[in-house]
Amino acid sequence: MKSEKSRDACHAQELLHRALGYEESGQLEKAIDCSTKSLKLDPTVGRAWNCIGVCHNKQGDDTKAIECYMRALEVDPRLLRPWINLGNRYRSRGAHRAALFCYAEATALTPTEPEEWAMKAEAFRALKQETEARRCVPRAVECMTRLLESDIPVPQRACAYFLSVLSPMIPIIPRPIIEPVAESAEPALCRIFEHGRRYSSSRLMSSAGLLLYRWYEAHAAYASARETIDVLLNAATTERDEFEIAQLTNNYGYEYLLESQFSRAEPYFIRSLALFERLGSFTEINNSRANLLTCRFGMLAADRWDELLPELKQVNHAFSSLGHWHARKTLILLARRAEHRGNRPAAIKWAQRAVKASGERPTHHRLEDQSYLHFLENQSSEHWRRQSPPASADRRNTQIRSEAPG
Repeated sequence: MKSEKSRDACHAQELLHRALGYEESGQLEKAIDCSTKSLKLDPTVGRAWNCIGVCHNKQGDDTKAIECYMRALEVDPRLLRPWINLGNRYRSRGAHRAALFCYAEATALTPTEPEEWAMKAEAFRALKQETEARRCVPRAVECMTRLLESDIPVPQRACAYFLSVLSPMIPIIPRPIIEPVAESAEPALCRIFEHGRRYSSSRLMSSAGLLLYRWYEAHAAYASARETIDVLLNAATTERDEFEIAQLTNNYGYEYLLESQFSRAEPYFIRSLALFERLGSFTEINNSRANLLTCRFGMLAADRWDELLPELKQVNHAFSSLGHWHARKTLILLARRAEHRGNRPAAIKWAQRAVKASGERPTHHRLEDQSYLHFLENQSSEHWRRQSPPASADRRNTQIRSEAPG
């Protein structure tokens, strides 16, 4: 009797492995059939229920999938994948509290898996519990870094999910202010970037590369940012993605611009402008023009800035009509020109508009614009104090008498 049970258990495992192969290759009915036969031989094979659930999910039957994942956990609550799969199904239905419970169980089972911490963070975020979500992110970063440093192969799905959770912490804007929880993310981003590059996963490489060069930009590591962009630019050239080529060419020049290497930045903006004009991308055309104007302001002597004024006004009008936050670029140039001409009220007005255009976007540019505005306002106050006539002796004596205690 014991040997018969043992044979059934072995056969059940063989059927399960066969079912998993069928499921992976998309032969879902065969996978369900093998999993069902496996369970008849050994009802304790919880992974067979999970396999059936995955097949139903791929067939679009969400209800049956949930039932199967729950059956798997009834058989063996220590199984990891059913908790994750069940959480994903609940999340797709908007049942974020139920999803959070499932992900919490998953992290309790395997606290070193980055994917579960990332999913838990997403569930907290969906419930508007941002503080709790942020607490999960460092654990996800720590686990992902450790996993990538080991010889264990990391599924691309897990990498992609990790990046999706990390991306709100590294805003995809020029010179972002990144969240403290993402400060230690660089090693993981580097390895995922290389992973995507090695295995020719352009989507993974692009997602990781974008976050990586913004991370470098936030830390003023502009040469490292250019190296990352260069790899992405080569990949975009191979795939003949013209918009991506134009965007990355512009961004490559921007890294030089941030270092005030204007003569090096200028050719990239000229090239990106030509590409965007060919593509007819209105906003990007004006963004490249604004970057090019910033370069030329840096290259020309201040007394020649008026040569750029017609185009500067044109680009500023284009941005202002769209209400686009990139208008801060042209508005700051107009403020600098007004300051140079000694027109402080106009300079303050333009700088105020630049700060307003940036809104609450977490970028170092907004902080610099605010600092510049404060400088102009303080300079203006100091100028007003110097211009005001000193009070006469009689007036000072009157003020002293009026302020003296009675």
